[in-house]
Amino acid sequence: NKEKLWIGNRVHGIAFDSTGNGFLLIDNDIVKYNLRKERFSKFTSSNNIISICEDNGKILYLTNDSIFEKNADNDLILFRAKIDSHATPKKISATKDYFYIATRQGLYQYSRSNMRPRVLLKGENISNVFPAKNGTVYISTLYSGLFRMKTPGSVPEFISIPQSDTKGKKQGRECRSGACRRRTGRASRRCSPPRRG
Repeated sequence: NKEKLWIGNRVHGIAFDSTGNGFLLIDNDIVKYNLRKERFSKFTSSNNIISICEDNGKILYLTNDSIFEKNADNDLILFRAKIDSHATPKKISATKDYFYIATRQGLYQYSRSNMRPRVLLKGENISNVFPAKNGTVYISTLYSGLFRMKTPGSVPEFISIPQSDTKGKKQGRECRSGACRRRTGRASRRCSPPRRG
């Protein structure tokens, strides 16, 4: 009596554990792909999984209100933390020392040592978090552009990215004395600085 498995078309994330098995986030649940047996099976059936990522052979996944971790060598699940009830989580990422949760209310940084959150860029709608191999963490926001943290304990800093306007002229942002100026090649106009936190 084999379990029937329906795999939808919306794959929101793929991660691999230390054994090479794949875990696919499909329609708010996780489907496991056993590499050795070449077989798909349901891994979760809660219909509330938001995001998934790899973590040194382990699998981290995010529900509406919690962080869970799948063991590297087997399918043992460990509860890691409860998420702030005022936050709307969107994505999870991991570095050597921290878990990062992108939310509509800011970036939540959880220390692995005590799992206490630190809220960064409070009030910003965070789209995603991208840890780099050199330890820098890049943070994309929905409305305020791109930020980076050069070290885990630092405050996120705004990154100026040159853009092309409709006439092909370059425009960029540079911050001076707490105010940003947008230069379009002709007149410059003041704009509000990005919120920091």
